[in-house]
Amino acid sequence: MLLLLSAWACLLLLSSHTNAQLAPRDYAANDYFAVHLQPDAWPNEIAQRLGARNEGPLGELPDHYTFSCPKAASERVHQTLQDLKQRRRLLRGRHSVAPTVAERSSGLDSVLWSDKQHLRRRHVKRIPPRPPPSLPRQHQAPPQSQPEQADGQLDQAQQEAIQRLNAIASQLNIQDPIFKQQWHLFNPLQLGHDLNVTGLWLEGITGNGTISAVVDDGLDMHSNDLKDNYFADGSWDFNDNTAEPRPRLYDDKHGTRCAGEIAAVRNNACGVGMAYDSRVAGIRILSAPISDEDEASAVNYRMQDNQIYSCSWGPPDDGATMDAPSLLIKRAIVNGIQRGRRGLGSVFVFAAGNGASAGDNCNFDGYTNSIYSITVGGIDRNGDHPYYSEACSAQLVVTYSSGHGDAIHTTDVGKDKCSDGHGGTSAAGPLVVGTIALALSVRPELSWRDLQYLCLHTAVPIHLDDGDWQDTALGKKFSHTYGYGKVDAYAFVQAAKAWDLVKPQAWYHSAWISVQHAIPQGDQGLAASFHVTADALTAANLDRLEHVTVTMNVNHTRRGDLSVELRSPAGRTSHLSVSRPNDNEASGYHDWNFMSVVHWGETAVGTWTVIVKDTVDNDHTGRFIDWRLNLWGECIDPSKQELRPLPDEHDDDHDMATASVTTTSIDSATPPTPLPANPSDHIDPIGLIIAFCTGLAIYFLLRRRRSQSNARDGYEFEMHHHETVNPVQKMVASSSLTRSPAHPTQAVPKEAADSPEANIGRLRSSLPDSPPPTQSSTPTGKPQYDQIRLIEEKARNSIHVDYASNSGSVADEQRKLRKHGGTRLNTELAQYFPNFHDMLSLEPQEPQSLTAKTTLVLLDDTPDYIPPVARKDRFGARKALHDTTIIDLALAQPVTAHDPMSEQIYDKIHRKHERHEKQMKNGDRERAQHEKYQLERLLDELRGPDWLRTLGISGITETEKKRYEPKRQLFVRETQAMIEKFKWWKEEEKRRRLERQQELREEAAPPNSSEIDALAAQQLLEEAKSANRGKRTTALDTVVPAPATPFTSFFEKRHLRDAAVSGRQRSRTVLAFGYPLPELEHDHDFALPATILTDDAIKSSQRLRRRRRRDVDQSPRAARSPVLS
Repeated sequence: MLLLLSAWACLLLLSSHTNAQLAPRDYAANDYFAVHLQPDAWPNEIAQRLGARNEGPLGELPDHYTFSCPKAASERVHQTLQDLKQRRRLLRGRHSVAPTVAERSSGLDSVLWSDKQHLRRRHVKRIPPRPPPSLPRQHQAPPQSQPEQADGQLDQAQQEAIQRLNAIASQLNIQDPIFKQQWHLFNPLQLGHDLNVTGLWLEGITGNGTISAVVDDGLDMHSNDLKDNYFADGSWDFNDNTAEPRPRLYDDKHGTRCAGEIAAVRNNACGVGMAYDSRVAGIRILSAPISDEDEASAVNYRMQDNQIYSCSWGPPDDGATMDAPSLLIKRAIVNGIQRGRRGLGSVFVFAAGNGASAGDNCNFDGYTNSIYSITVGGIDRNGDHPYYSEACSAQLVVTYSSGHGDAIHTTDVGKDKCSDGHGGTSAAGPLVVGTIALALSVRPELSWRDLQYLCLHTAVPIHLDDGDWQDTALGKKFSHTYGYGKVDAYAFVQAAKAWDLVKPQAWYHSAWISVQHAIPQGDQGLAASFHVTADALTAANLDRLEHVTVTMNVNHTRRGDLSVELRSPAGRTSHLSVSRPNDNEASGYHDWNFMSVVHWGETAVGTWTVIVKDTVDNDHTGRFIDWRLNLWGECIDPSKQELRPLPDEHDDDHDMATASVTTTSIDSATPPTPLPANPSDHIDPIGLIIAFCTGLAIYFLLRRRRSQSNARDGYEFEMHHHETVNPVQKMVASSSLTRSPAHPTQAVPKEAADSPEANIGRLRSSLPDSPPPTQSSTPTGKPQYDQIRLIEEKARNSIHVDYASNSGSVADEQRKLRKHGGTRLNTELAQYFPNFHDMLSLEPQEPQSLTAKTTLVLLDDTPDYIPPVARKDRFGARKALHDTTIIDLALAQPVTAHDPMSEQIYDKIHRKHERHEKQMKNGDRERAQHEKYQLERLLDELRGPDWLRTLGISGITETEKKRYEPKRQLFVRETQAMIEKFKWWKEEEKRRRLERQQELREEAAPPNSSEIDALAAQQLLEEAKSANRGKRTTALDTVVPAPATPFTSFFEKRHLRDAAVSGRQRSRTVLAFGYPLPELEHDHDFALPATILTDDAIKSSQRLRRRRRRDVDQSPRAARSPVLS
């Protein structure tokens, strides 16, 4: 019996070790259920009684299993499990109710929880969105942080930094070709703006012995930059259910790039990773729809080997989504925290999100606002906050990513391919993973909470003058935009060496606090308070405070109007929620958890206040229902502390307690100049007026430019200004059948028939004796012409208003039709094609070309010419010519000559505008590069099987699908043309750059610094080349011209060289460039040693000479040349 039990235990251990290697799931024929059973239950028996099949353990979760059944029996199994769930709910409310006899006899009372599984595409890769057309001042590329010399050269500190970079590469034998472009590792241009990691490498700390798992869209394990560090045992493909998470789709590049940031090998391929001697595994989940079961298994996969999980994904960053992991995934994360790394806890690093430009906030993401996650935001290479990185009270640190015209240089999919465009907070997260891998290689016993402590204690605050920082109880500073600051890898690892391990985690949950009060709009905020006592914390065994979470329920007809603040007893404020302009959801907050790391280290004793505001004064209203305060931190007595139970479906079931509620005007703690991702709670009226006018001006400008230019002309790197065109001076031409009422035979465009220009033309035509439109005004026709102009002035004022109102009503009607019953979806193609709906329409387009019968109407709106009146000269001697000023030389006074174009005046102003021009070009280049990537992705989608969704069409039959095939080909051709135009621009830019470089080499005068390329990467490449040549970096490096003929010898002729090296001089004096060659002094005394000149060697040499003579004599074509002896 003991032997059988031992064998059964071994089987369980083996099954838990290989639990993620799931059997193939057939969701077309079967339905699957995740179930949680009591520890002593027999899963096969329970599955059989349910009429289902046990597929095996569910990931690493204890006592969790996957059951399956055919779809025909799915409804019955699902209903049985739902009845059990209802029974458990009754048992929870009425503790005296016991299981029925039937339940006990069937054994189904062992089912503690169940959930039906569904496939869905859950997350998006956190790729930065398209930059907005105009960024606020704080998001634009700032001036260069390092001073420049007058001739555009680098300063002394930058030159010394480049020398240090070369010395580090030489000392560590780093031969990777893009290492010197990996500015995030060592930045010689913006000094101090890097991860400060090279000092650790010089100490021999390179991540050896650590393993990171990249949970993403796969990993190219065959890349030369990753294959030596690839950890196959910790990898799995949950999309295709294979052991090799190889990228298979056209856009499966994200995970490979993230892996290269962490563990790219130090060799001669691409660059190096932060921990280039660590191992990296790939877990593929983002390339296809998955179930909760798959995701839960992924975040626990090989959690005893995989130490850190890099997760650069999450819900959509659109400023409207509010999503959190399901209960099963929450259990898997807590399971990893409690049992991963043999009890030290798996480390989960999440990217904060890229929705700041859409008004998003990372506290609306249930992955980034988890106390078990290290949430990482992004900054650019100048240390500035980029337009995409989200801010929130759950953000712990920030680190470097794309922006300011550059991005992260890393590995790409392909044997030797590299990427120079990796960015967003997706690129920031893996850099923190690499930093943690370096620390764990030194101190592997650090727990997941120790690493969070190290993050905030060693972070470096930046931009302290932006008004968003507040002092914390730890003596550190916190900002909702930057967290506790940027990561310093060297300080992180050095602190880890001497870090005292923290005690286990403890927690305190308050009772649910009932508010039940309407939320006032505007400046009035609804405040609810709760007092925490010292005795309550002692009873909870809670000592030092770390995380604070607030679970709340708020009903509101528009969720985006809400904002929530939490104020601690010490007076510090956490912005748990901010208003979101794009969030129109009418659901409010339902059992939603907000998290804050602002109050780390504070005393928890005192009154905590939650302030809920309805920031917009409109018809939408809301009601604050209830909330609960949750405090997390270090325990008092480790011997009394137990592990926290796994999350349960009844965790949010609660009884009510009465809250202290006040409705009062609350001073907003929002920073005075908030970022778009963290707007203020209420808007000043003057600011509202200014914002409205600015938005109105931008709207009309964009509408005007869209009507004048094609979408493909918007990707130019240069700045083009459109000339202002008077609409009355435009030529009105068309071949439509819409007739003018005054002249039935005159054709005007259908769309122009109601336009202001057409109406003015009809007014002119309706005059009885009006002159022809092309006739110029003459004295005889002056009264009639003035009459026409007066009518035009009145017509413009009325027609433009009517036309705008009619256009607005038509647009509203179109929106209404699409909302009620239309099959069109929102598509990204509409951003690149202004006439997208006309191109996609199946209705025949009316001709818009000119014909022989087209009537052309020319309108002259220029003012009448008034000749200047010459001033009379009272002396009669001088006359003013063309109204010029007359100078009397007799009264002229001598003055000192002043040069208006002096270099002292010109240089400073010119360089200011010159830097601004470079910033604008970098911004245009970044936007164009991003649009090129987006167009390539759209082109691949148009060529893929799901091309109808790309066109924004759904719900049509196969017959209707064939009708859209020509439209698909049209968009494919147009998109290809855009991409080709972009490539042509790149080639043209490269050609111009090469021409400028050639001119710089040829010119003798110092060049204008505006001619030097503004890209930092190009500058770094040129500086590295100059350093290798041993020269000082200069834009005027003179190139030594190549000789006309290649050098072959010091002798002018071949026979002179042969004579010089031969042993027979024949008493001739051999000259080299006119000088006699010196004679060797001991030439005749030289003799080979006896050990070499033996009898056997002499005989062998003689035989060889005789054999050569015979070969020469026997060859009929051999040249009769004397044989040397």
